[in-house]
Amino acid sequence: LSIRNFKAILSLDLPNLDNVVVIAGANGSGKSCIFDAIRLLKATHGGFANAQEWQRYFSEFQINFEKRDERARLMNDATAPVIISAQFTLASSEIDYIRANAKRIILDDMTSAKLREERINPNLADAPFLANVQRELEASAAQQAIEVCKTLGDPYQLSELKIDTNY
Repeated sequence: LSIRNFKAILSLDLPNLDNVVVIAGANGSGKSCIFDAIRLLKATHGGFANAQEWQRYFSEFQINFEKRDERARLMNDATAPVIISAQFTLASSEIDYIRANAKRIILDDMTSAKLREERINPNLADAPFLANVQRELEASAAQQAIEVCKTLGDPYQLSELKIDTNY
């Protein structure tokens, strides 16, 4: 995990984290900022990169991201960008789970995205309609699952988020 210029954190590198991590420090030292940074990175990545989670994050901190001065409140130094990145390696049990379930996970995600795109509430869609949508997406999901499984075991870069005041 690497965090630069985020809230109380000027620069933090936490390499080779294990399964259990303890964050300790005095009040106001930036412990919560570490978790806020991870949550912000998560909100912008992969299946979690949806407008609702992104907006929920900023509204919780009462930040209008469209306003430069409010966005600058995320920064330790308002003249430099925020950079948050994380790299992780999956455990063998996680790799086994993904290999066994990749197609279903991807198909479910693709189906949800398609329903959102068409503004259809998945709770109100009938089973035959959902089955038809999944049949349409199945070949693409299978191909994506093959590609995902090829990369398993390699260190995986979980996005790098950069927030700048200069836009």
